[in-house]
Amino acid sequence: MHDFNIGLGAVSWIYTISNLTFGLGALPAGYLIDRIGPKKTLIINIAGFSVALILASLAESPLLLALAFGLVGIFGSLYHPTGLSYLSLTTKNPIKAMSIFGIFGNTGLGLGPLIAGGLYVLGGWRLTFAGSGLIGLIILTFIIFSIPEVERRNTTPTDTNNKRIGYFIPLFIIGTVIGFIITGITSILPPYSYERVSSWFAGARQIVAGNIVASVIFLIGIVGHIAVSRLKKISCLHH
Repeated sequence: MHDFNIGLGAVSWIYTISNLTFGLGALPAGYLIDRIGPKKTLIINIAGFSVALILASLAESPLLLALAFGLVGIFGSLYHPTGLSYLSLTTKNPIKAMSIFGIFGNTGLGLGPLIAGGLYVLGGWRLTFAGSGLIGLIILTFIIFSIPEVERRNTTPTDTNNKRIGYFIPLFIIGTVIGFIITGITSILPPYSYERVSSWFAGARQIVAGNIVASVIFLIGIVGHIAVSRLKKISCLHH
């Protein structure tokens, strides 16, 4: 970011702050959903995330930008627990629903570089953050008036065997490793794409071309979600 005279290393640290708060914020998300319901939690998620992006666009120092990105991570962390809560409360086929959920997630991940790159070409990084925040506020309006609240189920555990907790430990380890890999890919892929196309394009064209490459790679992830849904269907037929 030339405005602050900082390099890619400092930007990576700022991005790391948002990822750290994203992970830590997921811990109390389930409690918040149980207290106020998934719709209110989703509203807090989108509203806070959008406002934090707008604040990032107004930052006048690397410290303020890092603080804004910390808020982006905190509010953004509410999304997946809330979305999964909606799926568990409203669908009879959670595997298929989660696959569709993942498909749209990868679609957003793929379109993100294209939209952000276009905004950057038009007005720089400040317009990118501000524009993304405004898009979030538009989505917030849709959520408030179009998505219904769902009734929470009052259930109690039927099995209190603490030994079952051990079954989740490998999943936690796998999730941590996968998260480490995915974060590394999503953080380095766009700038790496810019560098690879720098010999073919220059200036704004380089940014657009690099974002297209990143978007295509992210969109390929949709294939994985479709495959999981198909494999689960085949498994059910065999049983």
